Amino acid sequence: FLNHPEMQYSYVVEFKYVKHDAGEGEVAAKLEEAREQLRQYAGDGRHAQAKGHTKLRYIAVVYRAWELAALEEVKC
Repeated sequence: FLNHPEMQYSYVVEFKYVKHDAGEGEVAAKLEEAREQLRQYAGDGRHAQAKGHTKLRYIAVVYRAWELAALEEVKC
């Protein structure tokens, strides 16, 4: 599965988007949605098999239009 055996980490990144005029509450809600989605992915088991020898990291990202609004590593 892995093309680069020297890699130490694998990443699962969940992106969420809100409109340019969204407030902090909407950003926080989307960040929570991303966390929950990543937890579901982590519980699936397929990622654990696919990661090979690497350490798996889960990252939640929320964009407000084209601007980064939130970025967080989620512990699963």
